[in-house]
Amino acid sequence: MRLFAKKEFVLIVMLFVGFSFFAGCSSPEKKKMKFYDQGMILFESKDYVKARLAFKNALQVDPKFAKAYFMLGKLDIKENNFNAAYGKFLKTVELDPKHSDAQLGLAKIFMAAKEFDKANEKVDLVLKQDPANADGKLVKGSLLVAEKKNNEAEIYLKKLLEGGEKRPDIYLLLASIYSSGDRPDEMRKILEAGITSNPESVLLHVILADYFAKRKDTDHAEKILKKIIGLDPENISYKISLARLYWNGGRKADATQTLKDILEDDPKNEDNRIRLAQFYLDEKLSKDAEQVLLDGIGQIDKAYKLYSSLSKFYVKMKETDKSIETLKKALSLDDNPANPDILQIKTELAGIYLASSQTVEAESYADQVLKEDPKSIDANYIKGQIYLGRNDAVNAVSSFRTVVAERPELIPGYLRLAEAHSKNDELNLAMDTLKQALDV
Repeated sequence: MRLFAKKEFVLIVMLFVGFSFFAGCSSPEKKKMKFYDQGMILFESKDYVKARLAFKNALQVDPKFAKAYFMLGKLDIKENNFNAAYGKFLKTVELDPKHSDAQLGLAKIFMAAKEFDKANEKVDLVLKQDPANADGKLVKGSLLVAEKKNNEAEIYLKKLLEGGEKRPDIYLLLASIYSSGDRPDEMRKILEAGITSNPESVLLHVILADYFAKRKDTDHAEKILKKIIGLDPENISYKISLARLYWNGGRKADATQTLKDILEDDPKNEDNRIRLAQFYLDEKLSKDAEQVLLDGIGQIDKAYKLYSSLSKFYVKMKETDKSIETLKKALSLDDNPANPDILQIKTELAGIYLASSQTVEAESYADQVLKEDPKSIDANYIKGQIYLGRNDAVNAVSSFRTVVAERPELIPGYLRLAEAHSKNDELNLAMDTLKQALDV
């Protein structure tokens, strides 16, 4: 039995396909949330470049999406670009005045700038909206400490503990009050209490280890550092701190073994080798510093970071020729002129040549970099310096304009740009540039 005539069947199929099409098209709300959720996943995985792109895509869909602005502000904080973060947080609260995290973000920026009245205004706004806001209460305590209202801060923070708050930051703030007030026993006790409440807090352990190390209590400091290494075994900073504790305590064999263990655990880790070389340099063991870098270069393919570090080492040793020779060896690792590592090596060569007043060679390498990357901040800065040395103010202005456009937080870029304008008899522009630097 036929349920539908042929024409009716065709109409039903068309309607079905049509509804399926519209159902498959995401609404703007779903689309922006898809980008936002992607951004959050990337942010949590520390892929900040892609996370920024995802949040920007969300704003393309909805330019009034407060949450996306807030996350872009958090990314700016990660890059220490506080001016940019301030703008993003301000936009967030403009769109959503009840966004407490953005209000607290502004409070922290004001606190860092020592604009305590503005910081308090923001925190009080959050706590008025939500008196139980734990982050708000913590920032309030931080503000009291920053304002050096230690008695008031101590009372406030202790009340938080009595009220059931057990976050590590509260104990750390109290420890800072006791430290500045020369109350070492109370400092130790509050850190130990904090560790009891937060046994996984690395920072509390680090401060306590430092407390004992400063008092030459090597046994306690060693015990805590070993516990920290157990909590965060991938971070070699704590192993280096343990080695330094041994070294300063006269246990050089233990220190050497600790450093040797770091290399044996991951012999092809360039960053680890660089950290160890710095340790040896700090202890004035230049031969050991050089050797740990050379050994790495011998074991690791295309060890650009090690070549760069070895070059810097030779600069410190005032062996410029060796520094240049080292970088030129690194250039032979890849014949692709656009390789970012090769560009970095060429930039470093340009810098060394310029510092040695060999401007022809410096300009040659800077030009090679700019050919592949016209917006290179370092290469433009070097080129601008060369132009200034030749009294070519017009081209110097062009180079330094690129620098400040690409890195607006770089104060030396503004100073050099102002100098170039001044040499070009553009005094008003020079003054404007210096004013911009003051706003950074």
